[in-house]
Order: sequence, then structure tokens, then C-alpha cells
Amino acid sequence: MTGTLKERNIIKEIFRDVINEVIKEERINFYQYIIPVASQSEISNIEELYGSPENYKKEDFVDMTNWVKQ
Repeated sequence: MTGTLKERNIIKEIFRDVINEVIKEERINFYQYIIPVASQSEISNIEELYGSPENYKKEDFVDMTNWVKQ
């Protein structure tokens, strides 16, 4: 491979970005695959047992956004 060190570093950076994006997309696809889909009957049953999410306290939740984006 010919080219300057700067050109090679640019190409490495592009490959790194592309690979990271593909890994992120595959991780999202995997999460969607392993999380089961609930029927309306199951959702109603859950709401009977635990109440509606609108009534939950905000402090009972943990924001996992940054963890998922890693």
C-alpha cells in the first residue's frame, strides 16, 4: 500500500467508524431479536399486576441510554 502516513491514518479512521457503526446496528438487531413481543392480553395482565407506567415514579428508573450506546 502506498500513500502517506496521513492518508493511511484517514483510511484507518474511516474503517474504524464504519466497523463501529455496523457493530452498533448489529447490537440493536440482537436486542430486538431477544426481547419477546407481548400480546395485548399479556400487557393487560401486567398492567393489572403492576399498574400503568404513567403512574410509576421517575426516580424508580435508571437511564441506560449511555450504556446501550457503547
